[in-house]
Amino acid sequence: MILYSIIFGKEFIDKFFDICLPSLLTRNNIPSVGEDVTLLIPTIQEDVNYIKSRLRDCKAGEVFGGRISVIALEADRGADDSLVSELRVAQVFSFQLLLRVMAFCIERRESFLFAAPDCIYSDGVVGSAWALHRMTGKVVS
Repeated sequence: MILYSIIFGKEFIDKFFDICLPSLLTRNNIPSVGEDVTLLIPTIQEDVNYIKSRLRDCKAGEVFGGRISVIALEADRGADDSLVSELRVAQVFSFQLLLRVMAFCIERRESFLFAAPDCIYSDGVVGSAWALHRMTGKVVS
Protein backbone atom coordinates (compact mmCIF):
# COMPACT_ATOMS: atom_id res chain seq x y z
CA MET A 1 0.00 0.00 0.00
CA ILE A 2 1.10 3.55 -0.63
CA LEU A 3 0.03 6.17 1.89
CA TYR A 4 0.22 9.67 0.47
CA SER A 5 -0.56 13.19 1.55
CA ILE A 6 -0.07 16.18 -0.70
CA ILE A 7 1.44 18.85 1.53
CA PHE A 8 3.07 22.19 0.92
CA GLY A 9 3.27 25.34 2.95
CA LYS A 10 4.37 25.29 6.58
CA GLU A 11 0.80 25.29 7.92
CA PHE A 12 -0.23 22.09 6.16
CA ILE A 13 3.13 20.40 6.67
CA ASP A 14 2.82 21.01 10.40
CA LYS A 15 -0.78 19.77 10.43
CA PHE A 16 0.31 16.58 8.68
CA PHE A 17 3.16 15.89 11.10
CA ASP A 18 1.39 17.07 14.26
CA ILE A 19 -2.15 15.76 13.66
CA CYS A 20 -2.57 13.38 10.75
CA LEU A 21 0.57 11.23 10.77
CA PRO A 22 0.52 10.42 14.50
CA SER A 23 -3.09 9.25 14.18
CA LEU A 24 -2.15 7.01 11.24
CA LEU A 25 0.75 5.48 13.16
CA THR A 26 -1.44 4.17 15.99
CA ARG A 27 -1.35 0.41 16.53
CA ASN A 28 -4.55 -0.42 14.62
CA ASN A 29 -3.93 1.83 11.65
CA ILE A 30 -0.85 1.63 9.41
CA PRO A 31 1.03 -0.86 11.63
CA SER A 32 -1.98 -3.23 11.46
CA VAL A 33 -1.95 -3.50 7.65
CA GLY A 34 0.50 -6.38 7.91
CA GLU A 35 2.59 -5.53 4.88
CA ASP A 36 5.11 -2.95 3.81
CA VAL A 37 3.54 0.46 3.45
CA THR A 38 5.28 3.27 1.56
CA LEU A 39 4.87 6.85 2.72
CA LEU A 40 4.79 9.19 -0.27
CA ILE A 41 4.91 12.92 0.33
CA PRO A 42 4.34 15.04 -2.77
CA THR A 43 5.27 18.68 -2.21
CA ILE A 44 6.87 21.70 -3.84
CA GLN A 45 10.64 22.11 -4.02
CA GLU A 46 10.79 25.00 -1.56
CA ASP A 47 9.32 22.79 1.21
CA VAL A 48 11.50 19.69 0.76
CA ASN A 49 14.08 20.60 3.41
CA TYR A 50 11.42 21.44 5.99
CA ILE A 51 9.61 18.15 5.34
CA LYS A 52 12.86 16.20 5.63
CA SER A 53 13.61 17.89 8.96
CA ARG A 54 10.12 16.99 10.23
CA LEU A 55 10.64 13.39 9.06
CA ARG A 56 13.88 13.17 11.07
CA ASP A 57 12.03 14.34 14.18
CA CYS A 58 9.10 11.88 14.06
CA LYS A 59 8.68 8.13 14.40
CA ALA A 60 7.69 7.56 10.76
CA GLY A 61 11.03 5.89 10.10
CA GLU A 62 10.22 3.20 12.66
CA VAL A 63 7.01 2.27 10.83
CA PHE A 64 7.95 2.87 7.19
CA GLY A 65 11.66 2.05 7.38
CA GLY A 66 13.33 3.12 4.17
CA ARG A 67 9.99 3.27 2.35
CA ILE A 68 9.57 7.05 2.53
CA SER A 69 9.65 9.10 -0.67
CA VAL A 70 9.39 12.85 -1.04
CA ILE A 71 8.65 13.98 -4.59
CA ALA A 72 8.83 17.65 -5.41
CA LEU A 73 7.37 19.91 -8.03
CA GLU A 74 9.37 22.91 -9.18
CA ALA A 75 6.84 25.64 -8.58
CA ASP A 76 6.66 29.36 -9.18
CA ARG A 77 4.03 31.13 -7.12
CA GLY A 78 4.15 34.22 -9.34
CA ALA A 79 4.02 37.84 -8.28
CA ASP A 80 0.29 38.20 -7.45
CA ASP A 81 -0.22 37.94 -3.67
CA SER A 82 -4.01 38.16 -3.71
CA LEU A 83 -6.06 35.54 -1.88
CA VAL A 84 -7.71 34.45 -5.13
CA SER A 85 -4.32 33.94 -6.70
CA GLU A 86 -3.06 31.94 -3.68
CA LEU A 87 -6.10 29.66 -3.85
CA ARG A 88 -5.64 29.16 -7.59
CA VAL A 89 -1.93 28.44 -7.18
CA ALA A 90 -2.73 25.86 -4.47
CA GLN A 91 -5.27 24.18 -6.78
CA VAL A 92 -2.78 24.01 -9.65
CA PHE A 93 0.01 22.66 -7.42
CA SER A 94 -2.32 20.08 -5.86
CA PHE A 95 -3.55 18.87 -9.24
CA GLN A 96 -0.02 18.56 -10.65
CA LEU A 97 1.15 16.69 -7.55
CA LEU A 98 -1.89 14.40 -7.68
CA LEU A 99 -1.00 13.45 -11.26
CA ARG A 100 2.48 12.48 -10.06
CA VAL A 101 1.01 10.41 -7.22
CA MET A 102 -1.30 8.51 -9.55
CA ALA A 103 1.59 7.74 -11.92
CA PHE A 104 3.72 6.58 -8.96
CA CYS A 105 0.97 4.23 -7.68
CA ILE A 106 -0.02 2.89 -11.10
CA GLU A 107 3.60 2.18 -12.08
CA ARG A 108 3.99 0.13 -8.90
CA ARG A 109 0.56 -1.51 -9.22
CA GLU A 110 -0.17 -0.85 -5.59
CA SER A 111 -3.23 0.18 -3.64
CA PHE A 112 -3.08 3.65 -2.19
CA LEU A 113 -4.58 5.63 0.66
CA PHE A 114 -4.94 9.40 0.65
CA ALA A 115 -4.45 11.08 4.01
CA ALA A 116 -5.74 14.62 4.32
CA PRO A 117 -3.12 16.54 6.32
CA ASP A 118 -5.64 18.19 8.63
CA CYS A 119 -7.61 15.04 9.53
CA ILE A 120 -7.31 12.76 12.53
CA TYR A 121 -7.86 9.08 11.77
CA SER A 122 -9.39 7.05 14.60
CA ASP A 123 -7.35 4.09 15.78
CA GLY A 124 -8.55 1.12 13.74
CA VAL A 125 -10.13 2.90 10.78
CA VAL A 126 -7.24 2.02 8.44
CA GLY A 127 -7.04 -1.56 9.68
CA SER A 128 -10.77 -2.06 9.14
CA ALA A 129 -10.80 -0.40 5.71
CA TRP A 130 -7.77 -2.43 4.61
CA ALA A 131 -9.38 -5.69 5.76
CA LEU A 132 -12.55 -4.85 3.81
CA HIS A 133 -10.50 -3.95 0.74
CA ARG A 134 -8.58 -7.24 0.95
CA MET A 135 -11.84 -9.22 1.22
CA THR A 136 -13.72 -7.43 -1.56
CA GLY A 137 -11.03 -5.92 -3.80
CA LYS A 138 -13.16 -2.76 -3.82
CA VAL A 139 -12.48 0.81 -2.86
CA VAL A 140 -13.25 1.31 0.81
CA SER A 141 -13.57 4.86 2.00
